[in-house]
Parts: sequence; structure tokens; C-alpha cells
Amino acid sequence: MYENLLMANEIFPVDAEDVRERKRYQQKTLALSKQVLFLIELSLEQGRIEAGSASYWSGLVEEVQKLTGKWMQSDSRRFQNL
Repeated sequence: MYENLLMANEIFPVDAEDVRERKRYQQKTLALSKQVLFLIELSLEQGRIEAGSASYWSGLVEEVQKLTGKWMQSDSRRFQNL
């Protein structure tokens, strides 16, 4: 997730293709976050981690999802003319 967010942040859109590429990295982050949440849940079900740890890590991933979603909304408004 970090790598995709970093790559998205390094794109300073000057045209529509830049905007699309940036959005692709942001979308990859959201997809990966769903995978991580699944793995946290699976680890909990299999007794690999405790409920407190699962809750903690899930909260961090959900925060990444929330902030990435807000970033995407902001970009949509900011770059709507490109």
C-alpha cells in the first residue's frame, strides 16, 4: 500500500493521462487494503493473532482507506478540467 501511495503522490498531473495514472495507484491501494483486511480476519479466525491486535491493525488499514478515499475525492475536484 505504501509503495502505491508513494507512486501516486509523485505524480503531479499536467494532463488527463497523469490523472488516470495517479488514480490507478490510489485504486491499487484500496484493493490491497481489502486484501490486508482479509488476511487480518483470516489470521484472527485461525488463532494466529489475538482480537486486540486484529482490531488495532484493522483500524490502521481502515484509516488508510478513509484517507485515500478523501484524497481521490479531492483529486476529482482539483483535476476535473484536465
